[in-house]
Amino acid sequence: MISCCLLFARAGCGGELDVAMASHLRFHLAAYGDQHIRPKHHWLLDVPGQLRRDRLLLDAFIIERIHLRIKAAAEKVRKTTSFERSVLSTSVTMHLNTLEQFCPHGGLLGRTAPMPGVDGAIVADQMEVVGVRFCVGDIVFFGEFAGALAACCLEGDCLFAVVRELAKTRDVTSTASVYAMGDTLAVWQALSCTPAIASRERPDGSLLVVRR
Repeated sequence: MISCCLLFARAGCGGELDVAMASHLRFHLAAYGDQHIRPKHHWLLDVPGQLRRDRLLLDAFIIERIHLRIKAAAEKVRKTTSFERSVLSTSVTMHLNTLEQFCPHGGLLGRTAPMPGVDGAIVADQMEVVGVRFCVGDIVFFGEFAGALAACCLEGDCLFAVVRELAKTRDVTSTASVYAMGDTLAVWQALSCTPAIASRERPDGSLLVVRR
């Protein structure tokens, strides 16, 4: 949905998106009834107005991974008379604590283990590279090559991404392509890797990947 909204924003087609969003919700109700409707579905109807007003979609605070930080703070608040202040102050404190532990060049996160067959190297499921977090299962790019992250590796002072290489089968748009999962493992320098914007597994097992 995000990539679709960005395309509408570039083309200035907020009116068409209004109709599309309303039609989607109407068809959803017709097909499944109202028992699966949640308050957050109303947010979709606000997207076209924001695109017309700001020419971009501001979503990082309320969706994707960043909302988990706010959720962690909000779940601990019981006094609702000062709910917003308590959540924001707790979130700021948590963020300051995170910054104190921040390593400029990044490193492995969470539990680590020795890497089989490589003396002195250790692996983990997550790593942070100059402020960007990578997790096992993420789709990453190394130049024009794409891969599914299988392990995060630290050898000496260098971070590496161990990936299962993906083979491109066709382009869908200038930024989205379909890939087949390969059997070859490769090791890429993490500093040169960039995460995909989004990915989705298709019914035939292939992956639809949107790159930056």
